[in-house]
Amino acid sequence: MDPWAGAVTEEGDGVGILLEVSPGSRRGAAITGYNPWRRRVQCTVSAPPRGGKANRDVVALMAEVLSLPASAVTLASGAASREKRVHVRGLSEQDALAGLHAAADSGPGTS
Repeated sequence: MDPWAGAVTEEGDGVGILLEVSPGSRRGAAITGYNPWRRRVQCTVSAPPRGGKANRDVVALMAEVLSLPASAVTLASGAASREKRVHVRGLSEQDALAGLHAAADSGPGTS
């Protein structure tokens, strides 16, 4: 079983993905790893956590990483927190895990 599977769950028309976000990163938007204790995919975004900018970057990052339009990704919870959950329509758990792993393996600068 994929250890990252704890962060991805099938939900109706897609999947839910648990994230641990580091906003304001000089590194840019990227999937940086997996936190096994919190069962969350770790990511960074360059936008500051003000005015919803970081949340918009999270949605854009997930859409890019999973090769989907931004309209398929919605922030389901955690708008004011580093711990977020996104819902991604039209994606299976296996496809989500494959996209997340590929993005983590490719390193920083996915957007």
